[in-house]
Amino acid sequence: MALPKKMKKSSASAGIHENASATDTISNGNNLYAPKDIAIEDLIEYRKRGLSLPEIAKLEGCSHQNVHERLKKANLEGLDKFRDNKDAVFEHKQREIVNCLNADKLKDMSGLQLITGAAILQDKIQVIRGQASDIVEHRTINASLDEITERMRSAGMLQENGNS
Repeated sequence: MALPKKMKKSSASAGIHENASATDTISNGNNLYAPKDIAIEDLIEYRKRGLSLPEIAKLEGCSHQNVHERLKKANLEGLDKFRDNKDAVFEHKQREIVNCLNADKLKDMSGLQLITGAAILQDKIQVIRGQASDIVEHRTINASLDEITERMRSAGMLQENGNS
């Protein structure tokens, strides 16, 4: 994301975010309030780069209250906690799904939907933990590049000059 964003400089929309039109903006004295359609990713990136709320508001052509409310609603601290504990959160949800399975739900096919959800969550848990979500065979090669090259030459896989 390029910083700072270029702002429109027409007389009808001076100080408004480049994607907003003059009709999208409400004037309240000297303050301009842009609609809340500014991408939250942009606001988060601005904060990560150390910009203050008023600085972000100026770049986006909106009030600092707007920026504050959007960032507050995004709950970045909660998002960080979720990210750090995502596998445990998914496991908890998986357990909730499995615990609510019963014969009636299986008959109505919603049990199948729940099982599918539990399976997807299991796959996600394993990926988050860095575990294979499929059966994978791993082999370790204990040889130097020279040894491998010589073996390949012996097997006729390489010519003497090293080209295949």
